[in-house]
Amino acid sequence: MADSGNFLTQDELDALLGAISGGGENSRPEPAKPVGGSSKLTAEELDMIGEVGNIIMGSAATALFTIIGKEVQITTPDVRTSRLSEVRKSFKEERLVTILEFHQGLSGSNILVMDKKTALIIADLMMGGTGQDVKGELDELKSSAVGEAMNQMMGTASTAMAGFLKKPIAITPPNVGISDFSRKEVQFPEISTDGDTDAAVVSFRMEIEDLATTELYQIVPISFVKRLYALFTEGQTPAPPPAPPPKPAPVEPPVQAAPRKEAPQDMGYFPPPPQKHEPVTVQKAEFEDFSSESLVHLPKQLELLYDVPLEITVELGRSRLTLKEILDLSIGSIIELDKLTGEHVDILVNGKVIARGEVVVVEESFGVRVTEIVNPRDRLRTLR
Repeated sequence: MADSGNFLTQDELDALLGAISGGGENSRPEPAKPVGGSSKLTAEELDMIGEVGNIIMGSAATALFTIIGKEVQITTPDVRTSRLSEVRKSFKEERLVTILEFHQGLSGSNILVMDKKTALIIADLMMGGTGQDVKGELDELKSSAVGEAMNQMMGTASTAMAGFLKKPIAITPPNVGISDFSRKEVQFPEISTDGDTDAAVVSFRMEIEDLATTELYQIVPISFVKRLYALFTEGQTPAPPPAPPPKPAPVEPPVQAAPRKEAPQDMGYFPPPPQKHEPVTVQKAEFEDFSSESLVHLPKQLELLYDVPLEITVELGRSRLTLKEILDLSIGSIIELDKLTGEHVDILVNGKVIARGEVVVVEESFGVRVTEIVNPRDRLRTLR
């Protein structure tokens, strides 16, 4: 008898018999179900989410530059799919986590993850610091500063996404917080009903001048990517086939000129008699003076709006302060404006300059004597 290790087990026999009985040219193996209840992304969907990420992060970088006054560069994104549980394991330390909720045009959540040091640098720059040698924790004030930065960045990003999709997109104010992923009990924020499902992970390399170089991550649920791709392809129609080349026009035979009659040999050539021309009157050109305000004609329909009240604002000057300087203001503080002493002030309607003047005192009230004014047509254009 052969060694018992060479015999098939009962399970193996059942599997073999089942394969034989179910065989045939029409039999097909049952496709495996996707793990985690989520399908994979196609190459087109991956390219689309990478392009969207590139657009919105470019806009976010511009907004961050405006906020902190430092040059911000973000590289082309890298897109991959991964389980949310694996994404959680890839983070080992404290990180700034921002949760975005889309409520118009799209529904769903996205997550942005940034390292803690970069968040501290951004907070320090917003509060008037240099962004160098930052230490400590993100206290309530610093967290509020970073939260405002993320709010401005993501607001600009949603505007860019709206332009990309050609429809309104709106988000709620981002939820910003610090998560210590070195602690096992800290869970990754829920952006899907199944924590073991796949997600699209879009990573960017962000540089803030010579202060920080870090990786910025955007985690997007697969279902969100598919909804976004459906909106992106909605209404797109294939290009029409090229029109056939036009048929050449038939070539008509040239018209033969009538044979010229030869003059008799005994007759000479007589030129035609001269034609009479009427004298032409030439005078100097006169141009209309467009500088005169009396020549500016306004639309007749404008008279219907003459009784509409408008608010006039006189602007003495402006100043730019950091968040720290604003928080340090107290009674008696002096804010220096960008206008010089004696310089004319701006007169604005609906935020647009229509005139300039000098400040005067009328009895016990201040007034403005107009010294320069925009012509009526330009004034009307500023009110639109």
